[in-house]
Amino acid sequence: RVYGNCNVPRGWKENPSLGRWVDTQRNHYQLLTKKRSTSTPRRYSSMTLERIRALDSIGFEWVLLIQTEWEVRFDELKAFKAKYGDCNVPKDWSENRPLAKWVDTQRTQYRL
Repeated sequence: RVYGNCNVPRGWKENPSLGRWVDTQRNHYQLLTKKRSTSTPRRYSSMTLERIRALDSIGFEWVLLIQTEWEVRFDELKAFKAKYGDCNVPKDWSENRPLAKWVDTQRTQYRL
């Protein structure tokens, strides 16, 4: 309940074994549900309907739509605009250097 979701990253530093376990559950679910051609050998999956139901009951997400860095920065830019009224993030803005660099890169790419 600390985080409010089951989206544990595979490489979660706080609990690496939980991250690997969650990733394994998703992989086994994909193996179980993936359509395959008749020429492709079936790979073993330890996923069962009972496990699927148990994980579903706690809101487990089988497929994560991971935000790309671009999407994260775009969301930050929208928050910047909401707060300051424009998108003029200073190049040397110390409050969020990754956003400042990203905005500068977007401007450079636009000029190309």
